Parts: sequence; structure tokens; C-alpha cells
Amino acid sequence: MNSQLKKVGVNKYELYLTDFPPLIPLPDEIQIWDNLENKKPVAYLEMIDNSKMNLTWFGFYLKKNKKIYTNRKSI
Repeated sequence: MNSQLKKVGVNKYELYLTDFPPLIPLPDEIQIWDNLENKKPVAYLEMIDNSKMNLTWFGFYLKKNKKIYTNRKSI
């Protein structure tokens, strides 16, 4: 899996996943990578100090139905 971090503030980053290797099992909703928007962040990271960080997981944005897919449900 390839990813990219984009700095959006002091110690604050957005995480983008750019692709998946074919070996990772994916749920039916995201089997086709082309259905996912890789230009929207999937998570937000904030570095608190050298040993702590906050991670806010958004999920994957499905282009086809314009919904965010998390591992629990579409919202």
C-alpha cells in the first residue's frame, strides 16, 4: 500500500492512500481501486509529542455513490 502525507499545519497532516497491492483482501464495496477517490484524505494525523499522536480515521471516499466507506458502514 502506498501512501502520502500532506502537511496542513504545525504537526498536523492528512493521510492519502494512493493504491493497494492486489494481495490485500478488500470488502466488496472497494474491490475496484478506481472506484475510490485517492485525492481525498482517509485520515488526519496530529503529532502531540515524540511518543503520542492523534489519528482521526475518515474512511475511503467512493466516487461511484459519493459516500465515505469505513470498515463498519457507509455514512
